Amino acid sequence: MITFTDPRKYVLGIGVGYATDPATGDFLYWSDKFQEGNVTVSGSDQVLSAGIGNSPAIIIPTDANVSVNITAGDYGEYIKAASVGGKITYAAPAVTCQTIQASGTSLTINMTNGTPVAGPGMEDVVCYVQEVGAESPIASGGIAYALDASTGVVSGFTATSGHTYLVTYYVAQANASMTTITSNIKGKVVRFVVQRPIYVNVDQKANTGDLWGMLYEVIPRLQLMPDAAANNGSQTSYTTTGIVGRAIQFDAETISSGCDQCSLTGAPLMYRVIVPCDSTSGIDGILGILGGSASVAVDGTLQLNPAVIVNGKLSYSTPASDFSYSSSATGVATVGQTTGLVSGVSAGDAEITVTYTVGSTTYTDYINVTVTSS
Repeated sequence: MITFTDPRKYVLGIGVGYATDPATGDFLYWSDKFQEGNVTVSGSDQVLSAGIGNSPAIIIPTDANVSVNITAGDYGEYIKAASVGGKITYAAPAVTCQTIQASGTSLTINMTNGTPVAGPGMEDVVCYVQEVGAESPIASGGIAYALDASTGVVSGFTATSGHTYLVTYYVAQANASMTTITSNIKGKVVRFVVQRPIYVNVDQKANTGDLWGMLYEVIPRLQLMPDAAANNGSQTSYTTTGIVGRAIQFDAETISSGCDQCSLTGAPLMYRVIVPCDSTSGIDGILGILGGSASVAVDGTLQLNPAVIVNGKLSYSTPASDFSYSSSATGVATVGQTTGLVSGVSAGDAEITVTYTVGSTTYTDYINVTVTSS
């Protein structure tokens, strides 16, 4: 029986989720108040059967799908707007009012609360007049009177001199926001990220868990569905924010240099990234170059591409510029301090030191470079 000691990882819940504009990177939504939800990955198989017994000859994958259905407890106006392709605008019409004591039979508001505007979905600028201290049935208090946006004069209402009236109308309030939902409902395409906490059993004897890292599920292009725009009208439960969508293909916008006719691997739908809290976790060291030695001609160059050893495997994904370099004999060979480009100066041997620093930890490797005269 073989036993391994890799830490067992456990994922629970959602820490943070956010949506950004794929073109600009601007945040459209952010929350850390998620209650439940899933990122679902599915696919189908197209089976071709043939031959004696008509058994499967080949199984071709099809109908790849990544979908999101997550609920947050807080109210997210931005994601609700994006779910129907709407855009939030400010200086929206907001209800305001002022009390006026009539000095005659007409009423005129002042503009201290702002210039009167038409209410949402209305074409005319109107107001409602109610007498303070008196009853106000709909038949009388619910009449819309024309309100002159330039003069503040209320038209059609006859006041009683000395009486006080409450005049209610709309103004464009600077910090009031509004989303317009049109008949052409189509959710916005966003870049969506879900962050999930990862725990490990640090002390197996005491069985105490601890936060080990974060799992990020990154969907480069998520087509939002209108379901999220709904508001709950229950008197006993609050309105939540739903993020409902489906991943669509993330097509490259630039042309690559390759011309491989058989490089069909499919367009990315989602990335899963695991980031340990300890930036040195799993790093065993670095390797400057395979074999530990290299040669270069006088006036020649050699580009170093060091690797970080992670969990026993070589990773060349770290850029060469993230390492630092020095030469023990610059008269024989020089090396760019941040580029890793070795240049032969004269025949002989020089030792190149490669270092990689993560936080307060430094990893080092040495390369013996022989410079030849030919």
